[in-house]
Amino acid sequence: MKKLFSLFMALTLMACSSAISPHDIAGKIPKNANRTIIFNVNAADNSVSNVILAGMLKTRSDGINKQLIDLVANDNLNVGISGKSQMLNKVAATYVIENGKFGKNTKIFMVGDSEQDKQELEQSANTKNIPFEYFLVDK
Repeated sequence: MKKLFSLFMALTLMACSSAISPHDIAGKIPKNANRTIIFNVNAADNSVSNVILAGMLKTRSDGINKQLIDLVANDNLNVGISGKSQMLNKVAATYVIENGKFGKNTKIFMVGDSEQDKQELEQSANTKNIPFEYFLVDK
């Protein structure tokens, strides 16, 4: 029971990271010839539901994941990923990096406060040769 409680507390703390608004990321995406779309990853109002949703996002190819994969298949597009839960934003970005077929000159942008998330996502994107940029913000 202690292990279960410890796991629950760790997941709760992980899921309580600050929200990233579309305005936070819109100011960071460079102004260029590409169209810019801010993709909002919907989140629940409580961390337990977000943990369950994260598990579903990791394993399902429909819903948010399909929408994001369809979006990045377009050419000449800047896609900013934002939402109330940085954990869900990371899961969605990871899914599209691992499974998406990217259009020409399409790039993903994220804003967050986790140096570890930044390193993991950039490394994953670099191994697949996917243009990706993660901007760190203060908590």
